[in-house]
Amino acid sequence: DLKGATSVDINVDINPATSTTTMTVSPTTVAVGGTVSLEAVVSASGGFTPSGGSVQFKSRKASESASSAANLGPLVPLALDSGTWKAAIPSLSTGADGDAIHEAANYVITAEFQGTSQVGISASGDTPLTVTKAAPALTVTLPGSGTVTVGDTGNIRAVVSGSPSNRLDDSPARLKFFDGANELASLTVSNLGSGVLGADFSVSSLNAGAYSITVEYVANAYFTGTTSSAQTLTVNKYSPSITVNTITAVQVGNDLTISS
Repeated sequence: DLKGATSVDINVDINPATSTTTMTVSPTTVAVGGTVSLEAVVSASGGFTPSGGSVQFKSRKASESASSAANLGPLVPLALDSGTWKAAIPSLSTGADGDAIHEAANYVITAEFQGTSQVGISASGDTPLTVTKAAPALTVTLPGSGTVTVGDTGNIRAVVSGSPSNRLDDSPARLKFFDGANELASLTVSNLGSGVLGADFSVSSLNAGAYSITVEYVANAYFTGTTSSAQTLTVNKYSPSITVNTITAVQVGNDLTISS
C-alpha cells in the first residue's frame, strides 16, 4: 500500500539577468558656459531587455571620491533606438547657477542603470570631461578719442563680456588700469547699465603728458585673464584765457586800471 507523503519546500533564488552600461560624452573638452551631450547604452544578458528601466547620470571632480558624485538632473528613461536601448541628455549646460558642473576643472561622468524586475543594475566606467576657463572679450575706450585736457571729467571705460556673463564679476575678477607698468587703479567689475559689465576710470586726476593705457582683466574660476592692447592717451595742459572787459580813459601820467 502507498502511504501519503508531504512535499518539501525548496527555495529557488532567481537572479536577474545581468546588464552592461556604457556611455559617451561629447565633446570631452568644453569651456565654461558650453554644453555637452551625454548618452548611455544599456544591454542585458539571456535575451532579456532593459525595457522600462532608467539611467542616472552623475558627475564629480576627478580629485574627489565616487561618493561625492552629484546627480545630473532627474532619472532619464531608456528608449529603444534602432534596436539599442539608450538614455541621453542632449545638451547639458555648464557654468550657470545651479549647474552641477559650474567651474573649470577636470570631471568624471558616470551613468548608472537602475535595473528592472528582470534585469540587474549596472554602471558605466568613468568618462573624463575637461572644463576649461572661458576667454573673455575686453574692450577699452578712451575719452575724447584719446586727447583730453587737464581737469577734464571723462572716463577710460573698460567693458568685459563672455558667457556665462553672470560669472564675469565673481571674485577675484577685477579690472586694473595701467600707464605702462604703473598701476593707476584696480576696480571691481560692476554693472555699468543695460547689462554692460566693466569699470570706469576718471582721467580728471591725471597730469599733463602722454600715457600708454592698458587694462588687465584678472582671472577667476570661470574666465582666463586678459590684457588689452596699449592705447595712447594725451593729456594737454590747460590753456587759460584772459578777456579785457573795460579800459578806463586816463590822462597822460595818471595810473591805468585794466579790469578783466
